[in-house]
Amino acid sequence: MMQKDEYRYIEYEMYQKTKDTLFQTIVNEDVNPDLNHIAKFIYELTLQSPNHPNFYNNVGDLKQKYHIDFKMNYNTWSYQITYHNNTFLFRLLSPFIHDAKMQRELFSEDRRSKCHERTIALFSQNVKLVTGYVNDLQFPHLKTIHSWLEQTIDHEEYVIDYVMNMVILKRDYDRLMNVDKINELKDPSIIETYQQTFLIPGKLYCLAGNEIAEEIKQKIFTNDIFSKI
Repeated sequence: MMQKDEYRYIEYEMYQKTKDTLFQTIVNEDVNPDLNHIAKFIYELTLQSPNHPNFYNNVGDLKQKYHIDFKMNYNTWSYQITYHNNTFLFRLLSPFIHDAKMQRELFSEDRRSKCHERTIALFSQNVKLVTGYVNDLQFPHLKTIHSWLEQTIDHEEYVIDYVMNMVILKRDYDRLMNVDKINELKDPSIIETYQQTFLIPGKLYCLAGNEIAEEIKQKIFTNDIFSKI
């Protein structure tokens, strides 16, 4: 494994060029109040663990708060949401996660700040890691950078969103979150490079992981690792 100093050029060259992008939001020119309302409801709904003793009371309060009808299949932890002629079906992500810490995190607000880190951790073969702009749930007039996974299952494309704790059809996700894709990673082997490059923020790697991995390889092969310092 390479040493920490060998990645100082990343901070000097690549991070400086992308720091504005890392924290940038853009104006949402296509605000849909109904879809934003549904997305906020889903975010709060998926914070509720069906195994919690107060689950039904909590979701009942949410139903009154948002005035949204929904059905739940307790056996599969799947939901059907209906609001103003909009219908979305999805399943909770948590039953598919085997890590106990991540399972607990999915039912807490801590998941909000783990978007890129956890998406990278779940990246695997036959899955794409996608980064783009989505509607900001708190400020619907803005769009913010977000990462998620996409996978084809039985000839259908699905999205796996850690922050939303859900698995949903890609076409529904794109509409619900008003997606503008920026980048996608298809080869999970580049994560080995990310795991070594501990100076690189997860968000930056999601935005430009292919380029970062290639540049690191070139720097190593040409002994030029310190050339930009």
